[in-house]
Amino acid sequence: MSADAAIRPKFSQVSAAPAMSARAERAEIAANESVRDKQERVTERAHAHFETQGRQWVASRYRQLLLTEGPAPALRPDGASEDRSARLMRAAEHLVHSKQHRRLELIRMAGERMMGVGKTKDIGR
Repeated sequence: MSADAAIRPKFSQVSAAPAMSARAERAEIAANESVRDKQERVTERAHAHFETQGRQWVASRYRQLLLTEGPAPALRPDGASEDRSARLMRAAEHLVHSKQHRRLELIRMAGERMMGVGKTKDIGR
């Protein structure tokens, strides 16, 4: 048996990644759970706020569109009528809903950054 064969089993489970103590791992898991809980609370609060204020946001956006939008192009079949107020109301609802989805996405991304998702522990400062 060579010296090489005796050394290999000892180092077969060694990795180049920095080791983390069990205590540090538990602390990181607890911190991630705390962040996840906070992220869920903030998301629920954003949903509740949207439920209570959504109609006011749509009305505000509708008023803004009424002031800024001109008439739509006349590209419609003969006999079809243009209902400008209905078109602008649909646009206002769409804009409000898309902004709400963006808010929820920002909450999700902030939670991931706080948990360090996508970061590697062995590089950087």
